[in-house]
Order: sequence, then structure tokens, then C-alpha cells
Amino acid sequence: MLSATAWDLRALAESQVRALTAMQRCIDDYRQTTDSQALLEIRKHIRDLDSRAPEIRDALRLLREALGEVEAAHPTM
Repeated sequence: MLSATAWDLRALAESQVRALTAMQRCIDDYRQTTDSQALLEIRKHIRDLDSRAPEIRDALRLLREALGEVEAAHPTM
């Protein structure tokens, strides 16, 4: 369970990094062209990032819970 939860979190984080990268490209485009379409794309990426934030918080919570279960099953000496 711990490994599966960590992989889920990793996938969400990688998705966030891709959105951040795409947003940065739009920022660069806007800086070079002042095209208003680039601003719309930046807003879209911000919404995408924001929409996944709850999923990331949930994945972190599940990861903490899974770690707690592992620790409870194998207490340290």
C-alpha cells in the first residue's frame, strides 16, 4: 500500500511539473509577443494546477496513513 500510494503521489507531482513547465512557456511567449492568448493559457494552467491541489493533499494524507500502518505493524526497538 505504501508503494502504490507513493507512486500515485509521484504521478500527481509529475503532472504538476508538466503544467508548470507549460505555464512557463506561455509566460515566455507573452513576454516576447504580449499576445493576450498567452495570458489566457497562463490562467488555464493556473486553474489546472489549482484543481489538482486537493488530489495532492489527499495523496499525501493517504501516504501518511499508509506509513503509520507500516510503523504500527513494525514498531522500532
